[in-house]
Amino acid sequence: MLERLDTIDWTAVHHAYGPATDTPDALRGLLADDPEQRQRALRQLWGTLLDDSLRNTRPPRPRRFGRARRRRPHPDRAQVLGLLTCSVAGTFSVASPPILDDGGPDVHPILRDIYRAAEAAVPTCLQLIQSTDERLSIAAIYFLATMWRRADEIVPTLHARLSQAPAPAVRGTLAFALGRLRPDDPELSRLHADDPALAVRVIAAIGLLRAGGRRSQP
Repeated sequence: MLERLDTIDWTAVHHAYGPATDTPDALRGLLADDPEQRQRALRQLWGTLLDDSLRNTRPPRPRRFGRARRRRPHPDRAQVLGLLTCSVAGTFSVASPPILDDGGPDVHPILRDIYRAAEAAVPTCLQLIQSTDERLSIAAIYFLATMWRRADEIVPTLHARLSQAPAPAVRGTLAFALGRLRPDDPELSRLHADDPALAVRVIAAIGLLRAGGRRSQP
């Protein structure tokens, strides 16, 4: 899967602790059979990513590192998806807006490159939304909330997941994603008005406020 990692000049990329020459080994560590080794790799990558310096220095040109599929599902897919989401948008949430390629003329080139490379994960995440593993479904929805250019493709799948009456945590994440991708969506209004969970209604309300902000712009 990662056969072409060594074709990149990692000395040209810097993270919180200097040149990112240790990043290829950390990425390979994500595929290790040993669970503890995978967790060490995740901690290392999170540590360098959360500093945000890796997202804001000159990057290597995005490349495909080989086939994206493995013979068996990665055992830590939810955590890896969280890492991918953070690489695209930073640590964004209901209270913290994303820092990503918003299509504006002044966006940093690295954010544009990261976004475009991450788009390759959209088809897989559209499938993972339906996972019976709640953590994995939530991680997939959270990632898709960053993919605003693909909203027309993503929103119908969010609707389909909502129609299955998922658990409150999943409904809340779906409301969050709709609020980011389509804040004037009727399903978001329905969640705000009718959902039995207060947290879901609040998240939906915040999304609806974004729609109001758009309408008030000149």
